[in-house]
Amino acid sequence: KNHGPLANRISLDSPEIALHEFGHARSHKEKTWTSKLYALGAISGLGSAILSLFGMQKLATVVAAIGSIPMLLEERRASQYAEEFLRQQLPKEQADKAALVLKRAFRTYLYGAAATVAKPMVMGFLDHMQQQKQKKALSHAG
Repeated sequence: KNHGPLANRISLDSPEIALHEFGHARSHKEKTWTSKLYALGAISGLGSAILSLFGMQKLATVVAAIGSIPMLLEERRASQYAEEFLRQQLPKEQADKAALVLKRAFRTYLYGAAATVAKPMVMGFLDHMQQQKQKKALSHAG
């Protein structure tokens, strides 16, 4: 377990996280649409980065956002399966603590998706600002 300044970190060997991973296995066994499209998140992240390199920031943002949806929903589903199991097995107070661990872990996926979507948005904004600066410089020069 984590101690000291690392006490707030999520331990990868915690029972909650292991049950979350079993939740993924259950989801794959049930062939949910989120499990089938989970890889779309990684593929869309790569596609978004490539589009961004070619200056297509708006399309890159849309691709990143659309790809993040099944990944985030699948991560939430896996945590819900884990939470359901924990609520059946543990007293309410312990189950509530375990659910908080799962919620903290989910936020890491949420932040990652937000960063993937925000990157081309910010690049587009910076490109726009640079173009405005160049236009202004050209109008003053002419």
